This record gives sequence, C-alpha cells and structure tokens, in this order.
Amino acid sequence: MTRQQELILNSAGDGIYGVGVDGRVTFVNDAAVRLLGSTADAVVGQPHELIVTAPAAAGRSADGRVASSVARPSEDRQGASVEIHYCRADGTTFPAEHTVTSIMDDGVVAGAVVVFRDVTERRVVERMRNEFISVVSHELRTPLTSIRGALGLLAGGVLGGLPQRAQRMTDVAVDSTDRLIRLINDILDVERMSAGRLVLQRRTCEAADLLAAAVTELAAFADEAGVILRTDVTSGAVWADPDRINQTLTNLIGNAVKFSARGGTVTISSMPRDRGQLFRVRDEGRGIPADALEKVFGRFEQIDASDSRQKGGTGLGLAICRGIVEQHGGRIWAESEPGRGATFSFQLPAVHPMAHSREPRSVLICDDDTALLEILRTVLVDQGYRVVSASSGREALERATADPPNVIVLDLLMPGLNGWETAVELKRRPRTADVPIVILSGLTPDDSNAVPAADEWIPKPLGLGELVTALERVLDGQPHPRRVLVVEDDEGLGQVLIERFAGSGLAAVLAVTGEEAVELSQRLLPQLIVLDLDLPELDGFGVVDRLRRDDRLRGVPVVVYTALDLSDDERRRLMLGETHFMTKSRTKPEEFEQRVVELLNRITDTQPAVGEGIGRQADDRQEG
Repeated sequence: MTRQQELILNSAGDGIYGVGVDGRVTFVNDAAVRLLGSTADAVVGQPHELIVTAPAAAGRSADGRVASSVARPSEDRQGASVEIHYCRADGTTFPAEHTVTSIMDDGVVAGAVVVFRDVTERRVVERMRNEFISVVSHELRTPLTSIRGALGLLAGGVLGGLPQRAQRMTDVAVDSTDRLIRLINDILDVERMSAGRLVLQRRTCEAADLLAAAVTELAAFADEAGVILRTDVTSGAVWADPDRINQTLTNLIGNAVKFSARGGTVTISSMPRDRGQLFRVRDEGRGIPADALEKVFGRFEQIDASDSRQKGGTGLGLAICRGIVEQHGGRIWAESEPGRGATFSFQLPAVHPMAHSREPRSVLICDDDTALLEILRTVLVDQGYRVVSASSGREALERATADPPNVIVLDLLMPGLNGWETAVELKRRPRTADVPIVILSGLTPDDSNAVPAADEWIPKPLGLGELVTALERVLDGQPHPRRVLVVEDDEGLGQVLIERFAGSGLAAVLAVTGEEAVELSQRLLPQLIVLDLDLPELDGFGVVDRLRRDDRLRGVPVVVYTALDLSDDERRRLMLGETHFMTKSRTKPEEFEQRVVELLNRITDTQPAVGEGIGRQADDRQEG
C-alpha cells in the first residue's frame, strides 16, 4: 500500500479493513484500530471472525454473513449496510453499521473491503426518541378521548341546543380534535411498524368486500368534495387483516379525493395478477412529478409544502400504507403523468381459489393434542374448509362413517386405537375406503412406520401452509411435488433459489446451518439436496459425513453449489448419490434452477433405491 493510500485510509472517520479470500484481515485503518481498542499489528493477519460477533437475539453467527459477503458476492447486494456487533480487544461488544464490498478481479473474488461505524450513541438516541413518542402519545390519548367525547356531546345537541356561533366554534373544535387524534394514531402506527410490533389479524378477505367497505366509509367525504367514486372489481381474495387493508384503501382513496377537482372521478379497482391480487386507486388530479413517486412514501412527505395546509393530513398516510402492505408480504408503488392524475397500486398474495369456493370441502382431523386441533381448525376454516375434529381413533371412525369427509388428517401416536389401526379400519369400511388419508406425525415415513393407506405424510412440527398445500394436492389429485432441500447460510440467496424452484413446481425447504440440514434431511427425505459448504455449526463436509451414516439418505443426489474451488480429494469427500458441482460465480441463479430441474427430471425415474451405493459425479468446470 502506498503512502498516499495509507493517508487517505487513516483520514477516514469510519473503520475500514480488508479481508482476503482466506478470511484474514489484510489491512486496517487508524479509525478501525481505535474502535476495536487494539493495534494494527494485533489485527492484521487475524481471521476476521475474531472481531465480528452477533447479537444474542440474532440466533446465528454474524461472521457467517460477513464470510458470505466476501466469498459469495452478489451484484444486487454490493455495498448493502447491515447492523451487526463488533468485539473489542477487551471482550466487550458494540453495535456497528457494517458494509461489505467485494473486490472482483476478472470475475473472481479477490477479497473484500469492510467499512463500519459505531452506532451505540445513535441507538441510545433512537431508543429515547421512541420511548418519548410512545409515552407522550399514550398520555395524550386518554385526555383527548375525554375532550372528543365531551365536544361530541355538545356539538350533537345532547346537552341542549347551542347558539349558532357557539355551534360553529364547537364544530371547529371537534374537527381539530379529530385531526390531532389521527396524527397521534398515525405516529403510533409508524413507530410500531418501525419496531416490527404491528400485529396483523389475518383471515380470508374477498377483494370486493374490502373495496365496498372503504368506498362506503368515504362516500360522504367524496360527495362533499363533489368527486365520483367508481369501483371495478373482478373475483379474488387475499389472506389479510381486513382492518389494516381498509386503512390502506381509505388512505389512498381519501388522498385521491383530496387531490381531485370537483366533478372528477376516482376509480378503485381490484383484479387477480401474477399469483396475487392487485388493488388500484386512480384519480384525475394534478399528478405527481417523476422524481417524487418514491419520495411520497416517506414520513411527513408532501409534494408541496402548502398541501398540509390546504389539503390537510399528517404526511404519514402513505408511509403507513407501505408499512401495512409490506408486512402482508406485498408491495406498493405509484405511477403518474403530471397533469393527468396519479395511480397508487398495491399487490397482496392471493388466496387459493379453493379457499373461497361456494361448496367447502370437509376435513376430518384426528389428533389427541386438543391445542393443535384448535389451531388446525382455525386455519382450515379460514381457508374455506368445513372441519370436523376427533381426539381419538375410535371417535374418528365413528364420525367418518356417519358423514364421510373429503379427506382425513390422522395422527399416529394416540392412546387406545392408534393411527395405524385407525387407517387400516378406515380403508376396510366401504363408506370410508376411498377417502384420502394424510398422516400428520412426529415420526418419519421409514419402513417401520409406513402406513400403506396414506396419500400424504406431513412431519411434525409442521408449517401450516404445508398442510394446506398438501390437502389441496390430495383433493385435486395432483402428483406430489418433488422435494428439494436447499442448504445455504446466505438466507437472501436461499430465498431466491426457493422462489425460483417454486416457479418450476418444486417444493423447496431452506436450511441455514449444517445441523439444521441434517435434521431436515432425516425428517423430510428430500429427493435432491442443494448444498453450500461454508455453513455455521457444521460445514458441508460434516453434513455429507452425517448423511452417509443414514441408510435412507446415503444415496440421495446432491448438487454442491459453492464459491470454493474444490480439489479432487474434497470432491470425493462430498459424494453421496449422483453428485454435481456448480460454482456460484460461474452459474447464475436462473441457469442453476434450469440445471437442477433437468437433473431432477432425469433422475426421478432412475434414482437409486434408498441405501444404494455412492453415485457418479459431474461438475461445471468446463463452463469457465
């Protein structure tokens, strides 16, 4: 490093250090040494994980995130800031805003530059601010409720008529109090969203009902403004909190009315779109400048400073709308041509059409865990099923024989008549012989636990979405999707792969640690494993060693997807069934998805039986 480069680095107020491909610190500036309470000689040459730790609440080591940023760069994540904890030389830790930018040399990772700054004081100030806002807001709410109630009684004439001037002043006071209450509520909502404390009470909601409720609520406001509200709704439903979606729609419609001229029209529409439900609110107002289309979703943002005076509002409405939509797993955006109105759109995940079928299909759930029974009943009823429950095998037989359901969900380990005996008896009786059976059990479907009558097997603990999907698949006569286990400690990349596999009809599950990968493999028995090597707790080599000891898994096909260049000896150590090697820097996610799907299509009919010997290997070294 030249003298000029050293001066530049040491002049920076933020800590800066370099990491080589081996994970060791290559250089460090004065600010980093000061923040770490150490010396340059003590830091340079050390593994970077010695100075990076993780907050206890994170549940997994942050050095895995640093390593993944160094060894597995991704163009769309370069320079992204995250907050992690650093460890000082005396063993104490501090929160830091941490940015990693990988150094690329002809497409190959040559290391990384890490920039970090101590945010302890900022977090203290933010906590004090949040506490102040929360306390003041709550302390204001109680007296404001009393004031608003008293003014309402006066304005409504409950306590007797008022002179005209007094009535006018009382109406002004009521309106101003309402505005203040809305401001406090908006501030609290924004703070809850920022802290991730907004509670959603989700259920199946028809899009038409959501729009009708919002339009009805704002009809008087629109009439007063001389604006026409028009709705255009096709079929569709969403899994959402109806009150929060109503809040979003009324915010958007209210804004559209406020910025529309008298005689204008606001169109509210909803339609299915891309496996989701799209909602749109379009006005014929002045529009929004192109450079403000994203800015309007910020806190206290107004396109024009005079808007808050002339149009009213707190400047928090759109920020709240974005928070609500994103917590539902959706997205919201604005489109506009100045002078030709604006369109605000948001999209939410749709509910499967079965969920709002006019003829709900019946499910008999048999489990001796009454708490689980109640949870499953609630979820399935919300999904449109008619649910009958039984807490024993004998009760399940009686109920199923009296009124055969469309499908039976059956636990195995129950007192009295157990699940195996219940399944056999159900198939023996003519009235229930053709009813599909879904096993829901903590046991794995190996030879000793096999239930020949079962159409599906869902291991506990279960994901509720997994149960709903299995029921739909059984009832619709769909084939069981091929199951892929993705083992990847970079959760962002893991979710990208899962989404891509889902588009190809594969049921993918993510494991972020080596131990989790072994546990999920033994429980789910995947048809293929996508394996990263640099994993917390147990690396990829350790995962393969553990799986080889399980007769059910020693022949499972594996795709090793890693940024590391492996020697022939390392490749031999990673062999299970048919094993393929793909390099992350050489294989894009879409190409990787295509190759995995092709591999599964090819091996589905020729996959070695469970416990067969280790298979052949293939790699992508020829891709260059």
